[in-house]
Amino acid sequence: MIGVFSISPGRKTTTEEDFILVPETGLLQIAITSIGLTTLTSFWCVQCDCRFTVVKFENYVSILQSFSISTSEALELMDQFCLMNPDSNGLVKFRGFCTVFGLGDNLPSKKIFTYLDVERRGSIAFRQFLIGSAHVRKQPLFMRACETAFNTFCDSESSCSTLTIEQFRDKLQSMMPSTDKESLNQLVHLFDVDEDGKIDRDDFMSCLWKNPLLVALFPALIDTTILAVHA
Repeated sequence: MIGVFSISPGRKTTTEEDFILVPETGLLQIAITSIGLTTLTSFWCVQCDCRFTVVKFENYVSILQSFSISTSEALELMDQFCLMNPDSNGLVKFRGFCTVFGLGDNLPSKKIFTYLDVERRGSIAFRQFLIGSAHVRKQPLFMRACETAFNTFCDSESSCSTLTIEQFRDKLQSMMPSTDKESLNQLVHLFDVDEDGKIDRDDFMSCLWKNPLLVALFPALIDTTILAVHA
């Protein structure tokens, strides 16, 4: 992932004055080419022993302000998008999108991608990924939907405070039977935010806050939280 240092940490909105320092890596070059980050200057950091580039989300200011997306949140989404292997035109196809999240070729995955692919061209740009993710998270019932999603993992006799990795994996497998074992393990790892081998409510909520589109994996929520948002 692209490690970053924000010049204005903790900001809840991004203005035209915000900019960030990003280590020069292969992913940075992908971001500059595919996403359209504006590069201002670069310099060598002796302490870190690497070169940094100063960049800003100049082309996305209105989006970040409209959805109250912080610079750090935008960077997390940028990281994800760059790992989807965008082509020379900055577009990501369905397979690349699924690979990052550990999603299989199933109905929920296709519904999520179709929601983002507003132009119906079989690929998405960073702008669509950014707006789609932010739009879902901004819905008034989003947090309640996440709570409901967590409760789908509980049986009637469970206190539902913590799930073992095995319990969580088995439930996901029943929801997405066509997903291969490797992809399923990747998705489970994504939800185990603190990497303690268990998934509690905080892990689950944190994961969905960072990856709001994944709330559509839970069938009862697809139409109310994802598709209806886009209507």
